[in-house]
Amino acid sequence: MAVCNGVPALSFIQSPLDLNDLQRHLAAFTVAHTTDQLRMALRIADPIFLRVVVSALGPQAETCLRAGFAAWHLIGRDGHLTTWAGSAATSIAPPVPDGRWILSDAGFNAIVGSGEADALMCAAVRREPSLAERTRACELHRRTVALVTVLDRQKVESPAERSRLVRKALRFDDPLEGELWLKQNAGGMS
Repeated sequence: MAVCNGVPALSFIQSPLDLNDLQRHLAAFTVAHTTDQLRMALRIADPIFLRVVVSALGPQAETCLRAGFAAWHLIGRDGHLTTWAGSAATSIAPPVPDGRWILSDAGFNAIVGSGEADALMCAAVRREPSLAERTRACELHRRTVALVTVLDRQKVESPAERSRLVRKALRFDDPLEGELWLKQNAGGMS
């Protein structure tokens, strides 16, 4: 936990590869290039973003990544253990990708967009720790995703306003009351 700055980011990989080969294999998925040649660091080791990142890179990247492990066990958004099956069944090293993954504009937007609810939820909990004391993190995240959808529909674009509104809506014990409050107040009322 200390290495993860207090945030649980634990997963287990079953692989026939020795540790050095597995490390080299996974390292090939830590950077992508956007269509305009900018480099983007990928949070491949973060179990929360793993599927988003791999999906954004496309089917070829997923096939290549899965060739390095037999199973990847991680905690899903719902707080339950999930297993992602790989295709490595022998100790033969998978083909090494060229390390030049191209991230489409849609893929880039998917990665960035998937992190907004996390950022808003974490900011709310930092300002009001009681939110995390009353509600499980997976439930807070589910509620925050629903609130972000409301903000998008209401066309609230200011990051500061989005953060303020989400924090206030999360204070409600009943998630539906929080969403209703947000729908009524997303026009700028404090």
